[in-house]
Amino acid sequence: MKNLVLHVINLSHNEKTGFERDYKKAWKLAVDAIRLEELEQFEQAGKNYLMSAEILYKLLAKPIKPELKNSIRNKYFEYKERAELLKSISEEKRKERIEIKPETISIVLHGPKIGLKAIEILRDAASEIMIMSYLLFDVKTIKAESKIHRVNLLDTLIQKSKEGVQIRIITSPPDERLLGKNVWKQGTSIKRLLTESSVQIKLCNFAHSKFIVADGIIIWRGSANLTASGLSGKGDIAEITNDEYIVNYYSTIFEERWRNVNKSCQECNEKSCLKEYSIFEQ
Repeated sequence: MKNLVLHVINLSHNEKTGFERDYKKAWKLAVDAIRLEELEQFEQAGKNYLMSAEILYKLLAKPIKPELKNSIRNKYFEYKERAELLKSISEEKRKERIEIKPETISIVLHGPKIGLKAIEILRDAASEIMIMSYLLFDVKTIKAESKIHRVNLLDTLIQKSKEGVQIRIITSPPDERLLGKNVWKQGTSIKRLLTESSVQIKLCNFAHSKFIVADGIIIWRGSANLTASGLSGKGDIAEITNDEYIVNYYSTIFEERWRNVNKSCQECNEKSCLKEYSIFEQ
């Protein structure tokens, strides 16, 4: 680089300075391209190589000595070829990133399939679970048609929490005025989740919607509470779907209720979400 001007002939001082400046610019672009390529930023690396090649092509028109011209010509073809290769790689990577939208599914559930599908969605969750249910019990098994199915609802939630899945639940407070004889099951379930996992729970007197949203892509919804009776499908019905509109609709409802900005929260006088509750031994 120091002796570059010695290879330039029949140019004024300013032209020689400009030649050296452009050559250095082309060299720097190529060095940066190598670094970007190592970082797998193929699209930008290809652009750098192409800009470097364009500068070198213009320099070839200058009156320079044969050895320098040959060197610049070789670099020009090398960088241009490299730019084309990286453009191809970048396009392939872009195609790989394009997600194929899954076919919309909607399955109506009856009987024990209500509970089995709910547990399946929970177990398959990879990053986030949002649950709203008026009742949430420590359901171990569900029984239907003389068959017993093991579901282990709370164990599943605790395990997913330990795996790093963020779990948030909106459910009724353990208030005897609301739940009557069910207050004990509700209270002990809440207490177990809070003491054995990092599950977050918000208490609400009006958690009448029943749904589970997993990873923002699939929802289980219906009339069934997360109790042995509800998950067994005794008189209840449920649906699972990945319909984007429905998933987003229920996700929005959950987030608004979680942050107390939903209309029902603003009009609520009970404010059970702000109260403290005690679980007494039976």
